[in-house]
Amino acid sequence: MQAKEGNSIEAQREKLVHYAKAKELDIARIYIDEGISGATIEERKALLQLLDDAKNGMFEAVLIYKLDRLGRNARDLLDIKNRFKDLKVELISLTENIDTTTPTGNAMYGMISVFVELEKDTINSRMTMGREQKVKKGIKSKTGKILYGYDYVDGRYVANEQQAAIVRMIYDRVIAGDSIRSIARYLTEHKVARYNGNTYWSPATVRRLIINPTYKGYTFASLFKHHFNKYFDFEGAILEKANNVEPIVQEEIYNLANNIIESRKGNNTRKYAKSDFYFADVAYCASCGWKLYARNATEKSGSNRRRRYYRCQYNNSHFAEHKTCSFTSMENTSLEKLFLEYFENLELNLSAVDEMESSQQSDVEKAEAIMNELISRKERLRGRRDKLLEKYLDGIIDDETYMTTAAVIDDELAEIEDRIQNLEAEIHPREKINYSLESLKSHLQQSHSSIREMWALLSNDEKRMFVTTLVKKMYIAKGRIVSIIFN
Repeated sequence: MQAKEGNSIEAQREKLVHYAKAKELDIARIYIDEGISGATIEERKALLQLLDDAKNGMFEAVLIYKLDRLGRNARDLLDIKNRFKDLKVELISLTENIDTTTPTGNAMYGMISVFVELEKDTINSRMTMGREQKVKKGIKSKTGKILYGYDYVDGRYVANEQQAAIVRMIYDRVIAGDSIRSIARYLTEHKVARYNGNTYWSPATVRRLIINPTYKGYTFASLFKHHFNKYFDFEGAILEKANNVEPIVQEEIYNLANNIIESRKGNNTRKYAKSDFYFADVAYCASCGWKLYARNATEKSGSNRRRRYYRCQYNNSHFAEHKTCSFTSMENTSLEKLFLEYFENLELNLSAVDEMESSQQSDVEKAEAIMNELISRKERLRGRRDKLLEKYLDGIIDDETYMTTAAVIDDELAEIEDRIQNLEAEIHPREKINYSLESLKSHLQQSHSSIREMWALLSNDEKRMFVTTLVKKMYIAKGRIVSIIFN
């Protein structure tokens, strides 16, 4: 038995006991999942005990108040029925008047199982329609976690000026040419607090903020293409100007920033990052950690010669309100020279590879341990989400409580999913580092050539491919390469 509005545990118990006495049935035990609405069999302690006792032959029949007291989806209901059938245990539903020992009862059980699941899907659909109707009226509903940048006051989303300033800064940096990853790194390094005090900003978190149309004063429904609110599907969305939302950025700013984000898809290099910018994909500033941007300019001498160089984005007027980076720029030819010298000084021997392998393996193990814990947390949250839906279906909680709590859980799930993806991106490249180094060493030995001789034979495209295949990140300071992380 489970609690249900209008039919308390005690009321259900009395009716079942009365039925058993009327049929002259001996009661072996009463099983109650009080206050629990588990979505799966494994989460129902009393149900698991019931199944275990059935296996041990403690009774010949199971009497339930209503079919949906056993489960909310057809798969679980049919699974339980089949278990009882194998154990020759009769299943009797008081409300539906079903006896599974008869062909008619079996057929009715199957049909009602489908309708039980249909009821859950219908309620979900009805809730979605309700949200869509609010959107069409220009109303943004309150969620469990108020969107970053806002306070919720008297039914309105009002800008929280401290957080709103951060939101505007993010849009400004996108328009100034900053990457989403660099913005996320900046926010994390400067310990900018999010809504829950957490100071970690993943690129996916920043991307969701930039794309969210609430910031230009709109409300929406059916906007998410995939679960966890990761991607927006504007073609299938219902998008309306909200009358209870204060815009934080102008619509023109929002549209410009999103056009820039859209234009970057499938293009990880800058306008001038052509093939002769061999290091455009891997060059990072050793002082601040930001990615260096490939630039070119005409020589002041008037020769029309294009000067190609890498510049630190954190060293320009856009960051005037903060201390700028000490590193300015480095010529493409200078970096090429340093790169070749670095490899000539690097002892590519097996012992060095073995040492790196040990170090990298340790990092992989740490990352895997963190990821396994995150996966466990994700599964627990999914369980909470399913239980929440069951409580709503059982009438234990109301509409607003369900939607508010579900929004909080979904946000936490989205954050965990982001962190798992970031860890996966760290783990898999590390596993291939040693192979790349050994392959390079083997090639140089077989060709009886040096890295400089091999480099001279490569075309511009081949040089860039060589760099991006072998190197993940190359940290550069004034006049030197500080370190190289192999890929």
